[in-house]
Amino acid sequence: MRIQRAKAAAKSAARRVKKHAHHVAIGEDDPLGATPPDVHHHTSRARRKPLDIYQSFHSRTGDPAIKDFIPKLQDHVLGRLLQRDFDGDTHEEFTPADRRTVRIHSNKIYATRTLRVNYTTYDVRRGQDTLNPRTSSFVMIRSPETEAGAHPYWYCQLLGIFHANVFRVTESGATSPTPMEFLWVRWMGVEPGYRASIKRARLPKVGFVPESDPFAFGFLDPQHVLRGSHLIPDFASGRTNELLATQEETAARAPDDTEDWATYCVDIFADRDMFMRYFGGGIGHLDIGPSEGVDDDDDDPAAVLQEDEVHAGAATTHTEDSEPESDSSSESEEDMDGDDSGEELDDEDLELEDEEDFSFGAD
Repeated sequence: MRIQRAKAAAKSAARRVKKHAHHVAIGEDDPLGATPPDVHHHTSRARRKPLDIYQSFHSRTGDPAIKDFIPKLQDHVLGRLLQRDFDGDTHEEFTPADRRTVRIHSNKIYATRTLRVNYTTYDVRRGQDTLNPRTSSFVMIRSPETEAGAHPYWYCQLLGIFHANVFRVTESGATSPTPMEFLWVRWMGVEPGYRASIKRARLPKVGFVPESDPFAFGFLDPQHVLRGSHLIPDFASGRTNELLATQEETAARAPDDTEDWATYCVDIFADRDMFMRYFGGGIGHLDIGPSEGVDDDDDDPAAVLQEDEVHAGAATTHTEDSEPESDSSSESEEDMDGDDSGEELDDEDLELEDEEDFSFGAD
């Protein structure tokens, strides 16, 4: 009886917590059993939170996060059905006619609460992260960018976890329905002009992609998720509305938030495995060196010199501001150096001075 009352109280408390309509709150029934260790990820296949894509995610809601939700979802589904390589869903060659071949069974996607991701640690053991859009929402994936100096990871915030049955209808007929899991995400990018460095104790810094970018919001195959990421708000940079102009309730933020943190610091020290993903050398990881994960200062001597000059200028300014204190300190040091004659004191004089200095009660 007490257990039943506790469950009822938990459900009542969960109902009082404000949440988005596409989220499955704690206390709502969303069964998820044990996760097998030999799978990459695991999420509930329950259909207890159905959402009609043409009613729940129509652009007329005015939410900028939902803008082009349906065509972006069609691009994502079509790219996966065609087994395209992941490129951030920039399938610009897909035409409206191509998108119309995509079918989502009953026009319904099903929301679920939790995504569990298994991963191989740096010492070839099995680890697991549990993610959900409400409390543990940041994830990292391997970046498809291959140019020199590119950051090895992409980051995004989970807005929703869904699954649906999808298929295509073409001139040759309809394909068999395929169950598909996908994540609705808000993409983040590396802070422009900022250089992370282990030597200089500077964490990588990222921020949300501005809403003016057509790919600020999109979809992600859970198969690409490496791990959850621990991002720390850069409190010194403050909060802003410039990345997402609306102050109305939006799926891109918590229900009561009206601003975003301008930037976040990537916590590469969340655990030993996370650190090795940036430092390099983990047996169970992709091959990555410090020059890729966290920039090595030796890679760009000119940039290092410029940074040193900036720091030197800041130090000079600080010294000039504190001149009076420095002068008084110098005078004290001169007084302690000895008498004006510049003669060195012998051992007897030193002993006498010591006795005089420490004889606090003598007259």
